[in-house]
Amino acid sequence: MRQKNRPPMSMNTQDKFNTAMAQYKKSIQVLLILPHGVLLTILFPKIVFCTIAMVLLFIVMYVWVDLIHTIEEAHRTDILNLIYTSDCQETIHLLSYELHLHDQNSLAGHRPFNLHGI
Repeated sequence: MRQKNRPPMSMNTQDKFNTAMAQYKKSIQVLLILPHGVLLTILFPKIVFCTIAMVLLFIVMYVWVDLIHTIEEAHRTDILNLIYTSDCQETIHLLSYELHLHDQNSLAGHRPFNLHGI
């Protein structure tokens, strides 16, 4: 039966455990992962280079497409804002046509002309 005044497990034991785990992870990284990576790179340099290049190219293309999509959505939002704030009917028709062209030629794909509700 546990006494009420007795403290739970001391922090000293937890600190020792955390230190031991950190040292274990470091030793695994140094002793297993690093030599295998070096050996793989020495034996198959083309495969390693192609894999790294493919991953980097994928990251660059993802960031590029995300940037273009953000720019297109901002442009579409600006056109819609101009349509809603404009008082001249001719300007509204011209901006509606520009929005129609933008929606047809955007990366997001074809959107119906009347999707914006005007």
